[in-house]
Amino acid sequence: RQAMSGEAEIQMDLIRDGAISWPDFKVYLKAFGSITVISLMLVLMVFSAISQIMSTLWLAKWTSGTEEDQERNVLIYFFISVSTSLSNCVQAILLTVCALAASRTIHKEMLQKILAAPMSFFDSSPTGRVLN
Repeated sequence: RQAMSGEAEIQMDLIRDGAISWPDFKVYLKAFGSITVISLMLVLMVFSAISQIMSTLWLAKWTSGTEEDQERNVLIYFFISVSTSLSNCVQAILLTVCALAASRTIHKEMLQKILAAPMSFFDSSPTGRVLN
């Protein structure tokens, strides 16, 4: 620590590297949404992965078979592809909405805490840390 004009002290900046800590991750998940929303996201991810695999397997089966039932094969492939696309779209929209809500919540709480901090906090904390 270094003394600064009088009584105030400057705290040394802490550098954190590596993975995101579990407590920080829990704060984000809490702001992200309820357990229902998170579960829905996981179900959509699994469904999307399974439907992509089914699409590939169906295409392999279709191309290795005879030319019979082309309409049925196209229809099945179409429905698998549409379900994959819809699940990916819903997943992307849900992720975007929840991530924006989490960002707003976390930044709102942070700003409220910064604005409510006593002046001694600003005297003893480097400007870069406060802004960061």
